Amino acid sequence: MNWTAIEAIGTLLASALAFIAWRTSQETLRLSYRPVLRPVPTSTQTSIKIKNFGNGPAFAVKVVNATQPENVLAEHQVIERLGERGEDGEPNRVGNTVMNVPITGFYTIGNRYRMFYQDISSAWHETAFDVTLAGFTIRYLGPKRWWHFRTQVPAAVKALGHFATPDELV
Repeated sequence: MNWTAIEAIGTLLASALAFIAWRTSQETLRLSYRPVLRPVPTSTQTSIKIKNFGNGPAFAVKVVNATQPENVLAEHQVIERLGERGEDGEPNRVGNTVMNVPITGFYTIGNRYRMFYQDISSAWHETAFDVTLAGFTIRYLGPKRWWHFRTQVPAAVKALGHFATPDELV
């Protein structure tokens, strides 16, 4: 029996298992502070309500038109995780934020918007929403990874971010 080959296979398997365990722990850690933002229509034509249903705060929240992503329509510095409903009710709940949109025609049916925001690890996330008769059709697109070539974070949004990754500092 060739013990050297068996040792090499065992070492390879142990390395593969260690890598899988490391990746799983990284994803678990990221899930513990991942924000998930949901836009909600308001009764005014110049604002939207944003609720953070995720586990961590969202920083550098930006709303852009999907057809012109280089123009930031609205922004908010930080949206905390949605807290419990207190005595003051839903409007004063932590994580329930109203964002002013200083443009006309924001609620025009058929308009499509993209909302970008960062978590505490500097990763960008995206939520897309369309204006419909019933309100908003919302799609949480999740964290933006380096391989998402088609739907990159626009440069105008990245420039207004709160955190920079090491490759952006060079």
